[in-house]
Amino acid sequence: MAMTYQFIDKYLAESLLEPTFVIPRLRWIAAGVAIATGNTGQKALLLEEYIEAPEHGFVKYVHNGEAVPLLDPTDTGYETAQFLCFTQHVQWEKTSALAYISDFQGYGSLLTDPQIMTHPSLGDLFAAGNVPEAFERFPTEHICNDFCTWFDLALLEPSHSSTV
Repeated sequence: MAMTYQFIDKYLAESLLEPTFVIPRLRWIAAGVAIATGNTGQKALLLEEYIEAPEHGFVKYVHNGEAVPLLDPTDTGYETAQFLCFTQHVQWEKTSALAYISDFQGYGSLLTDPQIMTHPSLGDLFAAGNVPEAFERFPTEHICNDFCTWFDLALLEPSHSSTV
C-alpha cells in the first residue's frame, strides 16, 4: 500500500483542491518468515500478526480473477473495494503495466492474503494465483471510478497489457 499512499500524498500536497470523498487508510497485516532448524532439518514457517476474528467475518473486496469489486454498490465496504481497484490502477501505472496486487480481503483497516499479479513475460511468478489471463484482461476490465478520475489516472487501453 506504500506505493499508493505515496502517490496520494504527493498528489494531495501539490493539489489546490481537497477530494470530495474519504480516502481509506488501510494496511497489510504484519507477516514474516521464520526458519526453524532442528534434528530433522529446516522448516520455513510463515508468521502472521494475530487478529481477532471480526463479528461479521472477513470481506473479499476484489478477486484475483477479475479487476472489479466483488461487492455491490449498496454493500458495506463497497467504497473500500472501489479504493482497492484504484490502488491496482496506480500500481499498473507505476510499474509500467508489469504488476499489481489483487485478491484483496480483510476487515476494517486490515488487509490480508494478497496475490501479486505480474505480466506473463516475467515468467511463472507468485504461484497459481497469478493468473495470466486475468492480468491480460486488466486494462479492459478495470472500470475507472471517482478515485481514478480525481487523481487524474490515465484511461487504460487494451494495448498496455501486451507491452513490456
